Parts: sequence; C-alpha cells; structure tokens
Amino acid sequence: MNIRKIEKNEIKLIAEMTQKLFEDEPSDMTLSIEDFENRLLNYINAGCEAFLFTENEVIGYALVNIARNPYYLIDFFICRHHRRNGKGTTAFHVLMNELNTESIDLDVFCWNDRGRKFWESLGFKERAIIMRKS
Repeated sequence: MNIRKIEKNEIKLIAEMTQKLFEDEPSDMTLSIEDFENRLLNYINAGCEAFLFTENEVIGYALVNIARNPYYLIDFFICRHHRRNGKGTTAFHVLMNELNTESIDLDVFCWNDRGRKFWESLGFKERAIIMRKS
C-alpha cells in the first residue's frame, strides 16, 4: 500500500470521503461538501497533514495533527468497498511508519462499536471519557 500527502486538487475528494466517514460513524454533525472542504483546509492551514492511501486506486485517507505530542489522528477513513479485508489495518501501519512514531491518540464515538473494536484490535486502550450536555 502506498501513502502520500494529499495535493490541493484532492481537497474535494477528501471532503467527499470525510462526509462518508461522518455518515458511517455516525456523527452528530451534518455538513455540506463545502463545509467539509473548509474543515479540511482549516486543519491543513493549522499545520495538520492529510495523507492518501492508494493501491492502483484510492483506498482511504488519514488526517493527523502533527503538532500534538503524541500525534493526534483526527480522521481515518477506508472506502466502504475496501473494508473488512485488512486494508484498514495495513493503512494504519503504513501511516505509523510514515509518521515514524509508535504512539498516537484518537477519539471514537461511544456509539461506534465497529470503530472501537477496530482500534482496540490495533492495541488502543481507552484513556478518557468525554461528555457533553446539549
């Protein structure tokens, strides 16, 4: 699997995948493609890095805050037709190698059981519970 930083002309592609990520989790936020594009650009302008995973076609992407220590995985998305066959695990290991780190933080929504099980299978442990009154 290949990994590379995204190019400016791929912002919309990443925004479309982010929209699918928010649908799949599911997120409690509803945004337009333009909102997702602006969200991504804001993260990149703040020093975050976005990576694309490919194998003759796009497999998925990751958005990482490299200013934090340890790094913080903001988004991690594998295209639906590439899931449940080891591509997510491979992509994660490729990302960690690219970042040259063994430690990274992330958040998982408490209702995202599949996501939580995936991250636990990679060795992640629960460290905090974030709560919201709305």
